Amino acid sequence: ASIIAKVTRDRYMKSLDAEYPGFGFGIHKGYYTELHKEAIENMGITPLHRRSFEPVKSIVQAHGEEDSL
Repeated sequence: ASIIAKVTRDRYMKSLDAEYPGFGFGIHKGYYTELHKEAIENMGITPLHRRSFEPVKSIVQAHGEEDSL
């Protein structure tokens, strides 16, 4: 079951790459990486990002963002 869940999530994240270009969802599969951090800092957050998750929360607060893309 865990393998099926991972494969399903990976496919979903890859599909989000087209919807939100520049965030690297197809590469990092939703895991927080340096590339992902830089994308959030440069482009803001998407409706997919959990604002309560650190360090996303700190980035949002630092940039004064309430809403995003």
